[in-house]
Order: sequence, then C-alpha cells, then structure tokens
Amino acid sequence: MQALPAVAEQGIAGLQMAKRYAVKSPKGDFRFFATDPEESKGRFMDTKPFGEEWRLYRSFGYAVVQVDIRVTSVLD
Repeated sequence: MQALPAVAEQGIAGLQMAKRYAVKSPKGDFRFFATDPEESKGRFMDTKPFGEEWRLYRSFGYAVVQVDIRVTSVLD
C-alpha cells in the first residue's frame, strides 16, 4: 500500500468538506459546480440560446443548490 502525503492524510482524517453551489436539473443531475451561486447560474445560462432567462428554466424545475463535497480518498 502506498503511503499518503501528510496533507492528504489530514484531509481524509478530518473529513474535509468543500462548500460549492451547483445547478440541479429536474432529473437530479448536478452541474456547473462553483464557489458562488451566481457563477453556477451564469455558467449554466452561458450554455443556453441567447435571450432566455433563468425564470424559464426555474419553471422547468432547475434550481441553484448548495452542496457539500466530502473528500473520501486520495487517488493520486
């Protein structure tokens, strides 16, 4: 078994949590993770045709949500 760097061990032992915001689709997918809710929404809207508004997608069931991401293992 490969030894983990000290920083990685501290992260896993302390169960580091990262607070992020994402756009949740009506299907339950989470996309466009960012540290700011407006950035998540803006990145989502950048993928949509010109002239559409967030209200339209909100009515379809899209939402900006806060997610906590927990580090569970170090892969590399």
